Amino acid sequence: MEDINLTIQKGEFAAIVGPSGCGKSTILRMIAGLETPDTGEVLAEQEIIQRPSPDRMMIFQEHALYPWLTVEENVGFGLELKSVSKSERKTRVESVLKKVGLDGFQSYYPSQLSGGMRQLGLAV
Repeated sequence: MEDINLTIQKGEFAAIVGPSGCGKSTILRMIAGLETPDTGEVLAEQEIIQRPSPDRMMIFQEHALYPWLTVEENVGFGLELKSVSKSERKTRVESVLKKVGLDGFQSYYPSQLSGGMRQLGLAV
Protein backbone atom coordinates (compact mmCIF):
# COMPACT_ATOMS: atom_id res chain seq x y z
CA MET A 1 0.00 0.00 0.00
CA GLU A 2 1.43 3.38 -0.93
CA ASP A 3 0.46 6.98 -1.56
CA ILE A 4 -2.85 6.93 0.27
CA ASN A 5 -4.51 10.31 0.74
CA LEU A 6 -7.96 10.28 2.28
CA THR A 7 -9.95 13.18 3.69
CA ILE A 8 -13.30 12.63 5.39
CA GLN A 9 -15.10 15.70 6.65
CA LYS A 10 -17.04 15.72 9.90
CA GLY A 11 -20.54 14.31 9.31
CA GLU A 12 -19.58 12.55 6.06
CA PHE A 13 -20.10 8.85 5.49
CA ALA A 14 -17.28 7.01 3.71
CA ALA A 15 -16.60 3.46 2.59
CA ILE A 16 -13.24 1.88 1.85
CA VAL A 17 -13.69 -0.70 -0.88
CA GLY A 18 -11.18 -2.96 -2.59
CA PRO A 19 -10.05 -6.54 -3.14
CA SER A 20 -8.87 -8.79 -0.35
CA GLY A 21 -5.37 -7.92 0.80
CA CYS A 22 -5.26 -4.37 -0.59
CA GLY A 23 -4.92 -2.71 2.85
CA LYS A 24 -8.48 -1.74 3.84
CA SER A 25 -8.14 -3.17 7.34
CA THR A 26 -4.66 -1.69 7.72
CA ILE A 27 -6.00 1.79 6.93
CA LEU A 28 -8.82 1.32 9.47
CA ARG A 29 -6.35 0.05 12.10
CA MET A 30 -4.21 3.15 11.55
CA ILE A 31 -7.23 5.46 11.86
CA ALA A 32 -8.17 3.65 15.09
CA GLY A 33 -4.61 4.12 16.38
CA LEU A 34 -3.90 0.39 16.55
CA GLU A 35 -1.08 0.61 13.98
CA THR A 36 1.26 3.35 12.81
CA PRO A 37 2.26 3.96 9.20
CA ASP A 38 5.81 3.13 8.04
CA THR A 39 5.95 6.56 6.39
CA GLY A 40 3.71 9.60 6.45
CA GLU A 41 1.12 10.33 9.08
CA VAL A 42 -2.52 9.78 9.93
CA LEU A 43 -4.40 12.80 11.27
CA ALA A 44 -7.71 13.31 13.02
CA GLU A 45 -8.82 16.88 13.68
CA GLN A 46 -5.30 18.06 12.62
CA GLU A 47 -3.71 15.89 15.35
CA ILE A 48 -1.36 13.00 14.52
CA ILE A 49 -2.91 9.69 15.60
CA GLN A 50 -0.40 7.88 17.79
CA ARG A 51 -2.64 5.62 19.88
CA PRO A 52 -6.26 4.53 20.31
CA SER A 53 -8.66 7.18 21.60
CA PRO A 54 -12.26 7.23 22.81
CA ASP A 55 -12.92 9.64 19.90
CA ARG A 56 -12.37 6.83 17.37
CA MET A 57 -13.25 3.17 17.40
CA MET A 58 -13.04 0.13 15.20
CA ILE A 59 -15.69 -2.58 15.23
CA PHE A 60 -14.08 -5.85 14.28
CA GLN A 61 -15.67 -8.23 11.80
CA GLU A 62 -15.39 -11.20 14.14
CA HIS A 63 -17.15 -11.19 17.49
CA ALA A 64 -14.75 -11.42 20.40
CA LEU A 65 -17.23 -11.88 23.21
CA TYR A 66 -16.82 -14.57 25.82
CA PRO A 67 -19.85 -16.85 25.31
CA TRP A 68 -19.93 -17.89 29.00
CA LEU A 69 -20.14 -14.27 30.22
CA THR A 70 -23.23 -12.06 30.19
CA VAL A 71 -23.32 -8.75 28.30
CA GLU A 72 -22.59 -6.93 31.55
CA GLU A 73 -19.64 -9.22 32.33
CA ASN A 74 -18.22 -8.97 28.80
CA VAL A 75 -18.41 -5.17 28.77
CA GLY A 76 -16.94 -4.90 32.27
CA PHE A 77 -14.21 -7.48 31.71
CA GLY A 78 -11.42 -4.98 31.03
CA LEU A 79 -12.44 -2.89 34.04
CA GLU A 80 -12.32 -6.02 36.20
CA LEU A 81 -8.79 -6.74 34.96
CA LYS A 82 -7.86 -3.19 36.03
CA SER A 83 -9.26 -3.90 39.53
CA VAL A 84 -12.08 -1.36 39.22
CA SER A 85 -14.49 -1.93 42.11
CA LYS A 86 -17.63 -3.94 41.44
CA SER A 87 -19.93 -0.97 42.15
CA GLU A 88 -17.93 1.41 39.91
CA ARG A 89 -17.80 -1.25 37.18
CA LYS A 90 -21.59 -1.70 37.35
CA THR A 91 -22.18 2.06 37.12
CA ARG A 92 -19.83 2.48 34.15
CA VAL A 93 -21.14 -0.58 32.30
CA GLU A 94 -24.77 0.52 32.75
CA SER A 95 -23.91 3.98 31.40
CA VAL A 96 -22.17 2.59 28.34
CA LEU A 97 -24.89 0.04 27.60
CA LYS A 98 -27.49 2.80 27.75
CA LYS A 99 -25.46 4.90 25.27
CA VAL A 100 -25.38 2.09 22.70
CA GLY A 101 -28.97 0.97 23.25
CA LEU A 102 -28.24 -2.29 25.06
CA ASP A 103 -29.66 -1.33 28.44
CA GLY A 104 -32.00 -4.06 29.57
CA PHE A 105 -29.77 -6.75 28.05
CA GLN A 106 -27.21 -6.89 30.89
CA SER A 107 -28.05 -10.49 31.85
CA TYR A 108 -28.19 -11.83 28.27
CA TYR A 109 -25.47 -14.09 26.89
CA PRO A 110 -23.94 -13.47 23.44
CA SER A 111 -25.89 -16.40 21.96
CA GLN A 112 -29.11 -14.59 22.92
CA LEU A 113 -28.19 -11.43 20.98
CA SER A 114 -28.53 -10.59 17.31
CA GLY A 115 -25.35 -10.13 15.28
CA GLY A 116 -25.76 -6.35 15.37
CA MET A 117 -26.22 -6.38 19.13
CA ARG A 118 -23.02 -8.43 19.47
CA GLN A 119 -21.19 -5.82 17.38
CA LEU A 120 -22.44 -3.11 19.76
CA GLY A 121 -21.07 -5.17 22.63
CA LEU A 122 -17.68 -5.07 20.95
CA ALA A 123 -17.88 -1.34 20.33
CA VAL A 124 -18.20 -0.52 23.99
